Amino acid sequence: MKNTKFSQIDEDATCSELTYQDFEPHDYKEYPKIFSRNDFLRQVRRTVNGVPVSQEDIDRIVSSIDINLDLCAEDRVLDIGCGNGHLSSPLYSKVKRWVGFDSSEYLISVATEFYGVEERVEFITQSVDQLGESVSAYEESSKVLCYGVLAYLTQSEVARVLDQISNCLKSVERIYIGNIPDRDLINFFDPNYKVDPLCERSQIGRWWTSNEIKEVAKSNGNWEVDFIKMPEEFYASKYRFDVLLRRKI
Repeated sequence: MKNTKFSQIDEDATCSELTYQDFEPHDYKEYPKIFSRNDFLRQVRRTVNGVPVSQEDIDRIVSSIDINLDLCAEDRVLDIGCGNGHLSSPLYSKVKRWVGFDSSEYLISVATEFYGVEERVEFITQSVDQLGESVSAYEESSKVLCYGVLAYLTQSEVARVLDQISNCLKSVERIYIGNIPDRDLINFFDPNYKVDPLCERSQIGRWWTSNEIKEVAKSNGNWEVDFIKMPEEFYASKYRFDVLLRRKI
């Protein structure tokens, strides 16, 4: 990644001279603070070479989540690794309850400030490791979203989360897991960028194969696995995929 400098987007903010290289690649606690509080996409690195992805691509993501989770007015959604809440915000009004958690206290503060005003929406500072301790608080969840998170979890962490959802959140019918780097398509990624495909603490995280996803889903619950490819014009369609898990009846 080139040493690109960013400045704040609102006129009253102080220009930041910090860069990507001043932070660990997986840092979503301190890194987001170099941007203004409404620079939502840069805060969570939803960018290409430092430039936020297009609104058209954001709309494609939101539409895919909506359609594949089959969201309805009675749904209660658990959003794992919700970040600043921006990506899923168009969906909050479609459901009865939306609870997002993230390990970044700063990102949760942004989510609460901008999107936590509705009574149906709540944001909590919590890590994936703490899901088991608080699973009873989410037991009425009917759908789960986990977007842009899987690549930064170990295989054992993913297995544990799926096991906890399967055995403790009995009402969950569907899980949407998005933006997964595809190890079988790693050659389509920028050849100038050094990739460690098995390191979940790298910039892009761990690259998964479809067979690995099938195996972890099979071993940790009774799930049907559907793989989702975004349209060709989507910015990351050549090397990422999404997954929908449906509980078998």
